[in-house]
Amino acid sequence: MALKIGIGILYLLLSVLAIKLSHTLLIWHQKQQEDRGINKKETHRIFDKKAKNILYGLFILFSAVLGYFTAQNAVDTFAIFRLTLLYFILAVAAIVDGEKYIIPNILVLIFLVAGVVIGLIEIIYYHLGWREFLFQSLGSLFILLLFLLLMVFLSKGGLGMGDVKLYAAIAFYSGISAACIILLFSFILCAITFIPFLLLKKIKIKDAFPMGGFIFVGYGISLILSLI
Repeated sequence: MALKIGIGILYLLLSVLAIKLSHTLLIWHQKQQEDRGINKKETHRIFDKKAKNILYGLFILFSAVLGYFTAQNAVDTFAIFRLTLLYFILAVAAIVDGEKYIIPNILVLIFLVAGVVIGLIEIIYYHLGWREFLFQSLGSLFILLLFLLLMVFLSKGGLGMGDVKLYAAIAFYSGISAACIILLFSFILCAITFIPFLLLKKIKIKDAFPMGGFIFVGYGISLILSLI
């Protein structure tokens, strides 16, 4: 029990760090855009400042809960590390996407590099075969990538390429099973949330809708239900 509470407190602190890091990343991205002479159109805002502050508070509390379940579901310290890194990257992606409707490529790259490093650790210390590693990582990435590209085509751009890259990176990092479970929950949550906003005329059918937050919550639900 002490470990679960301790990891929960750690996640609470990490959630605050994720917020700070996300804002730093947003400033860096904005500067990069300005240096390239890109003046991106301001995205449609769904939440006002007060609502955003409430969401940040819920995000911090939810993170503490995820820390508790991470300690409960992980089989060893290495598994806790893997889940914690997955949580942190998805948390940053959720905040950045919620603010600017983007998934920075740097987050996708971190997933890919982390997946390779963790795979090598498993090969060396956990005696995972390199063929099995390639099948689990690269196979999962390409299978999900092809599926998502088909969805992009069928939805006529309704699913952004940033979201596609993030889902594919999750598959590379965690495997096809975990990625599909997270994808399923995130799509269901997005549909449940999108329809009321559409009916209330807060958004239009063609407006962009940030998936990062739903991917993060989808991951959280999957973890709480011990599905990943």
